[in-house]
Amino acid sequence: MNLTKPQLIVIVTVIVIVLVFVLIFLGIVPGLKTGKDDITRIQATLNFWAIGQDKEAYDGAIAGFNKIYPNVTINIRAFASASELEYERTVLNALAAGTGPDIFMIQNGALLKELGKITPALEDRYSLLSLRRQFPQVVEEDFVYQGQIYALPLSIDTLVLIYNRSIFNQAGVVLPPSTWEDFDALVPRLVKEGEGRRIVLAAAAIGGSQKSIDRASDILGLLMLQKGSAVTKADRAGIDALSFYTKFANAASQSYTWNDTMPKALAAFSQEKTAMIFEYAAAIPTLKSRNPFFNFVVAPAPQFAQAQKAVAYPRYFGYVVAKQSRYSWLAWDFVINLTTNLESAKAYMEQTGLPPALNTLINQKVNDPEMSVFARQSLLAKTWAKTDSTAANTILSEVIEFVISGRGSPESALKRAQEQFEQL
Repeated sequence: MNLTKPQLIVIVTVIVIVLVFVLIFLGIVPGLKTGKDDITRIQATLNFWAIGQDKEAYDGAIAGFNKIYPNVTINIRAFASASELEYERTVLNALAAGTGPDIFMIQNGALLKELGKITPALEDRYSLLSLRRQFPQVVEEDFVYQGQIYALPLSIDTLVLIYNRSIFNQAGVVLPPSTWEDFDALVPRLVKEGEGRRIVLAAAAIGGSQKSIDRASDILGLLMLQKGSAVTKADRAGIDALSFYTKFANAASQSYTWNDTMPKALAAFSQEKTAMIFEYAAAIPTLKSRNPFFNFVVAPAPQFAQAQKAVAYPRYFGYVVAKQSRYSWLAWDFVINLTTNLESAKAYMEQTGLPPALNTLINQKVNDPEMSVFARQSLLAKTWAKTDSTAANTILSEVIEFVISGRGSPESALKRAQEQFEQL
């Protein structure tokens, strides 16, 4: 049967209309949905790969999301025991193979490295104004690029000073040091040495590289930011910060209290062989499990006495949506609901014991006995663009090792580091 041109046009139009309605029904064309009934019809599965937590930490958020999208399934793959580097490689390989998750996590400071793999939130779903109202300033510094939001956090952890109250009591020390000058003066009062200047009791785990102190690069980064250094440049502020840090591992210094032959910092502290340590809230459950009767207290990280602004050092993750996700708009709706819904965020805090990221919850925790330090420091957090977090931490650790081994001065060490950062 031969069809006329008008008849062909009518048939094609009908087919297109039917196809559009099918796509709407399946949720593949979200921009055409207009009502609540359309949302409830959306059927999809989102794959979410999480690091550092058990699946149960997200139960509340998923239940809340399913009240909006009852036919959307969230499949969680938890990397609770994986290292950050292992997690990053697994995600990268899966994305390269086309089998990656819709939603995954990136560390703060690493946005530029991940930019090609992820997609930003649409302005009409979550705006920069909303971010500024709901989160501390550091979130914008870490996860916004060229005015677009690429990640949102559930928690903001910061580096704190944790001290052994029993050791402090025995030494007649009432309060933890609030300034680095006080910290420096306190070290000789707490450190105990044996024959040949062997450290029997360290005043603090500071001065060494990542060989003995997992947070060595972070402590040095904190000192550099507090001094006003660009971190990636061999500036005078950075040289001063590096000199201050490494003197605690210099046996010829009055501040000597640590070296890289000593046990790992977290182990030494939990065994009460170190009076002070610099760590994050994420390490507290480990300390409690290793020593159930441990009498330790969390205090703010020291500041330099003459500093005009207090600076805290953040270490946390943001939730991102993979560029290759079939349902990127839906995945972003889940991320927004996960991180900004008050009840979901509160349930996550209770499950994990981590400090909050939402300003509303931070305000509720500023006077909390266990969370006040972290809540207050999240408002003071300052970051720097590492491009590659793992590589950046390795560079700073090598800078420390270069100086404490006697191979060169702090100035020459940072000049070498500057070249490496430029290559990154």
